Amino acid sequence: MHSVNGRFKHSLNNVPAFHYAMRIKGGSQVLIIIVILVISLFSARYLLLFFQNRRKAGWKEPSPANGTLLMELKQAKTIMWVGTHADDELYTAGTLGYFTRDLCGQLVIVSLYYNPEFSDCNRRSAEFLGGADYIRIQEKMYREEGIRISVRCHSWSQLNNIVKELEETGVKEYLKRLIVEYKPDIIFGFESTNGFRHSCQHVSFAIIVDEAVKDLRKEGYTFFEYYYILNRDPNWFGEKNMDPPPVTDVINLDDKMWSYKLTLFDIYSEFYPQLGNSEFHQKLMHKEWFRKVSTANIGSAAVYIHQFIPGAYANRAAEKALSNLRLKECSYPQQDKRT
Repeated sequence: MHSVNGRFKHSLNNVPAFHYAMRIKGGSQVLIIIVILVISLFSARYLLLFFQNRRKAGWKEPSPANGTLLMELKQAKTIMWVGTHADDELYTAGTLGYFTRDLCGQLVIVSLYYNPEFSDCNRRSAEFLGGADYIRIQEKMYREEGIRISVRCHSWSQLNNIVKELEETGVKEYLKRLIVEYKPDIIFGFESTNGFRHSCQHVSFAIIVDEAVKDLRKEGYTFFEYYYILNRDPNWFGEKNMDPPPVTDVINLDDKMWSYKLTLFDIYSEFYPQLGNSEFHQKLMHKEWFRKVSTANIGSAAVYIHQFIPGAYANRAAEKALSNLRLKECSYPQQDKRT
C-alpha cells in the first residue's frame, strides 16, 4: 500500500469495499483495489449509456436551449408580432393566445399590407388576443403621411429591388418608430430566408424587419429579444416549403393553446375554407417552433437571402398544388392575390 499516495488513499476511505480490501495483506490489496477501480469505470460507462438511450427514446430534461422563450414570455409585459399580411398572426396563434389570455400580456400585431375586406377579421382576432393593437403599415402610412405602398414581391428575382423600394418608401423607419413607441419585450417575425412557406413576399418584409432590429441594436436599444417563427411542420405547405433549422425553442400546444389557434383559424376561415377543415386540423402538429436571433445571425441571414436561386426550394408544380392553402394578399387601395 506504500505505492498509493496519501490523497488517493484518503479518497478511498469512504468506499466500503476499500475497507474490506485493507484487511487483506500483501499484494492482494493492490489487486483488489485495481478490480474495484475497473468495476467503477465500467459502472460509470453503463450509466452514461443508460441516460443517452433514455434521451433517444424521447425522455426530456430541462435544457437552456429549449425553454428560454417560455421563461421570457412569463416575464414579458408586451410582445410584438410583425408579419407581412394582415392575417399572418394565425401561424403562431397558440403562443400569442397563451401570452394574452393566460399570462394577461399586451400584444401588438403589425402587418405590412392592408386588406380592407379583412378589417372585421382583424378586429375579431385582436379582440380575442387580449384586445391587441392591430397596426397595418400600408394603411397607417397612407392615412397619416399620404404615402402609398404599392410594391410587392411576386418572384424571387424581384426580391432585392422590392426590399430596396420598401426601405426607400420609409417602411423600415416607420417600423423602428413603432418598436420604440411600444417597447415590446419580445419581437416575433418571419424567418428571413424562406418566410414560413417559401414566400418571397414574406421574405421581403422579413429582411426589412431584420434591418430595423439591427439598426435599433446599433442605436443602443436593447430592451427586446428577437425571434423568428418557424414552419417545421410538413403538413402546412409541404416539406420543401418548410423553414430551415436551427430551432432554439419548441412550444408544445396543450388543448387550451390549440383551441386558441383553432379560434383564429375559424375567424379567417371565411376567406380560407381549408382553415375550417377538421381533417386539415388533425394533420397539423400541435407545436410552434422558434429561433432566437442575435445581431450576428441577422447579418448572415441577409447575405444568404441575396444568394437565393428562384425556384430552388420548391418547383412551380408544388407551388400550384399548394395554392388552395395559401393566404392571399390585397394591396391598398387595390387588391390582388398573393404569390
